[in-house]
Amino acid sequence: MTLEDQIHSKAGNLLCRARILYMEDDIGLGRLLQKKLERMACEVDIARDGQKGLEMFASGAYDVVVADYNMPFVNGLEVLQQLKEVTSVIMLTGQGDEKIAVDAMKLGAADYVIKDANGEYLEFLPAIIDRVIERQQLIRDRKQAQLELLASEARYRAIVEDQTEMICRFQPGGQLNFANPSFCRFFGIRQADVGFQNIASILTRKVYLPMRQVLKGLTATSPVASNTHDVTMADGVVRRLQWTSRGIFDADDKIKEYQMVGRDTTELRQLEETLRQTEEKYNALLVVLQKATAGSGE
Repeated sequence: MTLEDQIHSKAGNLLCRARILYMEDDIGLGRLLQKKLERMACEVDIARDGQKGLEMFASGAYDVVVADYNMPFVNGLEVLQQLKEVTSVIMLTGQGDEKIAVDAMKLGAADYVIKDANGEYLEFLPAIIDRVIERQQLIRDRKQAQLELLASEARYRAIVEDQTEMICRFQPGGQLNFANPSFCRFFGIRQADVGFQNIASILTRKVYLPMRQVLKGLTATSPVASNTHDVTMADGVVRRLQWTSRGIFDADDKIKEYQMVGRDTTELRQLEETLRQTEEKYNALLVVLQKATAGSGE
């Protein structure tokens, strides 16, 4: 949508779309562009030379700078060199100065316009300014999205790393991409060495072979499965682990990565076993009591 389209769609809205600093030593040309842009809801200030323009920029907040190359004291390229890191600069050059326009683009100009003798460039310069403003907004939106993504990733990483569950992600060949601190502590892996580890060697062949069958059964329509297995630790203690595995697929339903979330359920199994034994003893005692009661009744 062009500047004029936006103004027509927001009739009566007095908000300024952009503040523009126009550095032009020809005051007549400066006034013509100023009036044209003001009809499009832009505020335009005019500087008669580059030095004055730099002073005005330092004391004001401008969205776009339009700088003529041929100006007293400080020319357009010098203005561009000072402002290219902080704002968008459009360079104006006279006919025959195409090389200067190329130099300006190499220096980082947002765009350039060649001034013709009839002043026709004033007709399409507003569209170029409009394009530069739109580009600025896209850049701001992209930066904001990147900041939000980084913040989201930081929150996610904090949650994952603080989890007591063991979390790991690995490629289809088994190479680890990530392992949280709980996973590393349980299997005795240094966090810095995660990228050199393979899930098959960590879980050992006896454990990994059944696990691999579970992973092979994951599909894009059924990407999650759970299983439980025992693993013998370095000290000889057998631990019971419960895993939830998820396959991560691309747009063509091809596996890209696996994620596994595990819990050590050894204590829970021991508690269940204790409860089972207690229940068996209770049932046996109940049977003896029932027999004793029945015998005394006879």
